[in-house]
Amino acid sequence: MKIEDFKKVKIEAMKARDKDAVAALNVVINKLMLAGIEKKAAGEEMTDADVTKILQKTVNELTEEREGFVKAGRCSTVKGRGMFRRLRDSRIRLCFQFMAAS
Repeated sequence: MKIEDFKKVKIEAMKARDKDAVAALNVVINKLMLAGIEKKAAGEEMTDADVTKILQKTVNELTEEREGFVKAGRCSTVKGRGMFRRLRDSRIRLCFQFMAAS
């Protein structure tokens, strides 16, 4: 998948007023754009394997972030704030969906 594919999905999420999906896609798009800049600086192109690797890393980061809140005794942040939980869940869910599609 290419960054343009993620941008199209983001536009659809914006039209559907799905704030959680838009936030999740913003994170993914930003990471992909940064990696693309680094690749271009090295004279290389982004491959589907690079995109998959970035998505897997993002899933791991978000999972670790959630576990860190729980371990630090900030369960209220994870459980009490519905927006925080939905945002993290939607990011992870979207990353898995894109990984399955690539």
